[in-house]
Amino acid sequence: MSAPEPPADQATGAASDSTSESADPQKRASRRTPASWAKVAAQRLPSSWVTVTAAALFLAATAAFGGLADAPVAEAAALPQLMAGDTHTNDQFAITFERAVLLNDLSGSGTTPQEGERVLAVVVTMENVTDSPLSTASYAPQTFAVPGLPAQRVDGSKMPTVSVARMDDATTGPFLQPGVPAQLVLTWPVPADRYAAGDEVPLAISDLHWWEPELLFTGNGGQWEDPTPAARVQLTAEDVDAEEAG
Repeated sequence: MSAPEPPADQATGAASDSTSESADPQKRASRRTPASWAKVAAQRLPSSWVTVTAAALFLAATAAFGGLADAPVAEAAALPQLMAGDTHTNDQFAITFERAVLLNDLSGSGTTPQEGERVLAVVVTMENVTDSPLSTASYAPQTFAVPGLPAQRVDGSKMPTVSVARMDDATTGPFLQPGVPAQLVLTWPVPADRYAAGDEVPLAISDLHWWEPELLFTGNGGQWEDPTPAARVQLTAEDVDAEEAG
């Protein structure tokens, strides 16, 4: 591999569960976890899209998408244009983009929608192409972004960066081991009227670069930094809850 071997990241916290409950019984009825959504979604997918392994229902995903405020978005024409099924490979990850889904709620994903919001979920398969474990909690916010989202949520708080969870067990911010693909769900809270079924959902992808000081006085050897716009992805939104209601 061309990039120097980075140090292992420190493990991050376990998955967080939503503690707020909606008074709307219809919304509560649509509450689901990544694993339960996987079972519903798999019934609608072509068989070529479904990967059945003993390790995971979903392949893992943390790849280079620029953070909402951290990674600048270059002109679309200047970057590679990708779609569902395409793979983007950088010095950290090989990322295959699968689908974008709208849900009322996705418990265990790390994203809790407020009143007037829904969850935008993007499924990706990611493989760590380095020689050391990589934390999705550390690098996904610098590499994945959804252009055009408002800076604030409906309650006026700052819009969060992407959350990452495994689709099989809802572990949030998982580490990816070298050479082991995993299917992950990337989620953002979005205004309820922002997207509808059939809309194009754009993603901005940024690559991080390994930097190692010439004078090794810090003792840590180097780090991944300097997210640079690398690709744009267009996915067509599916609305799972609308399909079930219909």
